[in-house]
Amino acid sequence: MAYATTNWTELPFEMCDVAFPQAVIMHIHTGDAHLIALENLFKMAKKYVILYESMKNHPFLDDIKKLHLEKRISWNNIFFYYRINEENSLPSSMICSSVKLPYLELTDYIVFSPHKKTM
Repeated sequence: MAYATTNWTELPFEMCDVAFPQAVIMHIHTGDAHLIALENLFKMAKKYVILYESMKNHPFLDDIKKLHLEKRISWNNIFFYYRINEENSLPSSMICSSVKLPYLELTDYIVFSPHKKTM
């Protein structure tokens, strides 16, 4: 058993290529526990972290950049992208990648605004 908000000194699971929480971190509101959960996700993932979360609950883009600058995320590079949900034409997820991808680059939160039309 592993708790997302426990500071892991060793991984409770083997590393994987992709870590994908869905509507988990958006519900963590105690202190900096959501930052610890993000840090743990990046410890688990070798290449990608896909956040399918409400972008209104935490400043995920800023938090991940800060964790990377503080060396709490050990990836050499992080590239940020988003994907459009084909059913409703709205942005649906944030993709963090250790390599460049041919996706829409995420530079700010405006794309997640319900009033903003993308593409």
